[in-house]
Amino acid sequence: MTIALSAIVGFGGGIASGSTFPGSPATNTIFFRTDIGMLFYYDGTRWLSVQVFAQQFGLIQGSLFPLTASANDVNAWYPPALDGSDIYLLKYRARVYVASGGSALSSSHKWVGNMHKYDTNTASTTLATVNVDSGASAQIRTFDTTINALLTSSTYLQLSTTWTKTGSPGGLFVGEDITYRVVAT
Repeated sequence: MTIALSAIVGFGGGIASGSTFPGSPATNTIFFRTDIGMLFYYDGTRWLSVQVFAQQFGLIQGSLFPLTASANDVNAWYPPALDGSDIYLLKYRARVYVASGGSALSSSHKWVGNMHKYDTNTASTTLATVNVDSGASAQIRTFDTTINALLTSSTYLQLSTTWTKTGSPGGLFVGEDITYRVVAT
């Protein structure tokens, strides 16, 4: 999203600020929250941080790379507790490397990754899927998936990934991250 400089500076010579957002804002209104110390814009539905944050997923449950068999909850990220604020997920990125030595990648020999969110009842919902089923092995590849979804802090505790092996592709190395904005209330 591009925000025009005139929208930030405005005719009043500065950015509106305060400890509560103005009522009935127009889409793309900019506001600095003095109590949070952050700049936000109104997207027509919610107040989102102007700043985009990125967070790498961490390895969990003793998983070791390369993966050689299907594995649940390989990497995970636990969203920060932001004083009741939520986060708006923008994009999931997986950087993968399939080691040589296995069968050529195809619909019969592949790795499929699912990034999902877990709620407080440990039910999961898939937010992004990556299919590594073509191309040469022994190359680093990046898969980007746009999410654009709200993650409520009172309901969802964790994002994690499951990688499923079909057939006999080479072992899998994977690094994952997520980009997001803070949602303020």
